[in-house]
Amino acid sequence: MKAVKIVIAALISFVSCFNLVFAEQKKGNIGFGFGVSFMQHQESQFKQSGFNYFRLDFKAEDDTTFFLHNEIGTFSVEDGANLTDAVQRSQGIGASTNLGVINMDIIIGSSTVKTTQFGTAAAANSISGVANTDPFAEIGVRYSHISGNASLDTSFGYRYHNMSNAVEIRGIDPADPKRINNLSSMNLSIAVSYNF
Repeated sequence: MKAVKIVIAALISFVSCFNLVFAEQKKGNIGFGFGVSFMQHQESQFKQSGFNYFRLDFKAEDDTTFFLHNEIGTFSVEDGANLTDAVQRSQGIGASTNLGVINMDIIIGSSTVKTTQFGTAAAANSISGVANTDPFAEIGVRYSHISGNASLDTSFGYRYHNMSNAVEIRGIDPADPKRINNLSSMNLSIAVSYNF
């Protein structure tokens, strides 16, 4: 008889926990989003390109959501008619606060940038290859068109990002290269999100 009472108590506890989890999910406490971001870099030699990103959202309060941000994309480094490709991977944590019509988003994290070398170090108009992992911070505003549990999000932000190793663009004089480590950018993003 004691074993039956223990089994019944365990079943009641399990069902209660399941109902709590289900109730929390109905409130939209967990969600995800897929988006694309277009970056306009501050340095003219870094050409904008598209980045794909994924976010996992955790709603803390009615007006505040925390999220994990993961993105990958490519951009070009140009020196006149010559160019080389760069790959950028970024991970970060962020917070979003509802300001009424719009949300304010803040992200901090780290970004790994790898560029391939174009030409030799002694050649004019050559571009050096680098591999960096550095911190970044981004602040922006986001507008969301919400329909049920889904939303279409449009955001605009500024990302501050300095690389520890500069990209060298040798231009006309290989002995006097231009060194660029400012990868800061203005970002326009479009995403689709869903909250459970």
